[in-house]
Amino acid sequence: IIQRGVILVVMAMLSLFFGISAGNMAAVAGAGYAKNLRHDIFYKVQEFSFKNIDHFATSGLVTRMTTDITNIQMAYMMSIRLLARAPIMIVLSWVMTLKYSVKVALLFLIVIPLLGGTLIFIAKKAHPHFIKVFDEYDILNNSVQENVNASRVVKAFVREDYEIDKFHGISKYVYTLFTKAEKIVAWNSPVMQFTMYVVILLLVAIGGTGIIHGTMGTGELTSIIVYALQIIGSLMMVTFVFVMIMIAEASTDRITEVLEEVPEMQDKVDENLGTEEGKEMKKQRSIQSEGTFGIIKQNMDYVRLKRRGNINVKTELLLIGIAYNIRKYHNKKMKKKEISIF
Repeated sequence: IIQRGVILVVMAMLSLFFGISAGNMAAVAGAGYAKNLRHDIFYKVQEFSFKNIDHFATSGLVTRMTTDITNIQMAYMMSIRLLARAPIMIVLSWVMTLKYSVKVALLFLIVIPLLGGTLIFIAKKAHPHFIKVFDEYDILNNSVQENVNASRVVKAFVREDYEIDKFHGISKYVYTLFTKAEKIVAWNSPVMQFTMYVVILLLVAIGGTGIIHGTMGTGELTSIIVYALQIIGSLMMVTFVFVMIMIAEASTDRITEVLEEVPEMQDKVDENLGTEEGKEMKKQRSIQSEGTFGIIKQNMDYVRLKRRGNINVKTELLLIGIAYNIRKYHNKKMKKKEISIF
């Protein structure tokens, strides 16, 4: 007994240590992922024209960089901690259940896919509502931003009551949408509870029959119930993360829209380079800089800078670059002139 007790204590301490380590690493990974997303969105927005910014609105971009990324961060962090552990617990518990009773193991093979299908159905129903909620968040933030930036104008034209009613209307609509989405998601818990109690009743019925006929012992039934509770507990963890993933999925779609948006100026550049004239001009431009520096140093006999100091050096390099371009342009014109003569 003492030996088994020591083993249990050691295993419990190891579980505590690895649990703390997993929580710490998941927090670091989630924060780093959110940081990278904000970095990519920020620099992507820097490439946008006014037309692109108007397409998303400033309030929408702010919401994507704050609320949406936070939702994804939490879902990512919880997925690392719980979603990676739950399937292992389910498989190992099922294998141990199979060791004691094939009937109970087959029962779980029926229950787990059935429960998974129900959760997927709930997610499909709730996802469009979360998309609408976040779109309304953009409108709500835009209303607040307008009132803060133009507070003097609102007061000057005595529009306080109108703006208050407008804010309350948007806020109530967000509340209605979120309530509708949460009502759908709330079905996760009753479905899980119902499944858990039905499984326990069936286990008691199967185990009781086995005990009466002498095919199963009381200790085996207790072990099966413990493994069943581990499987159901793991499924409940999956359900908890599943709700967060549903919310994060809507946020992911909104962030993807920004990252996949093609800047208007880039569209114009691609359009110009696609023409025959653009292709000819692109051919005339060298993609290597070494040749340019070689011509400046060898042909123009310019091997070192004559000035000192950052500003003077930049000015001198600028003048050398202008001189190189003028020289290149002159040579090109002379070649065209010689061709036309001949």
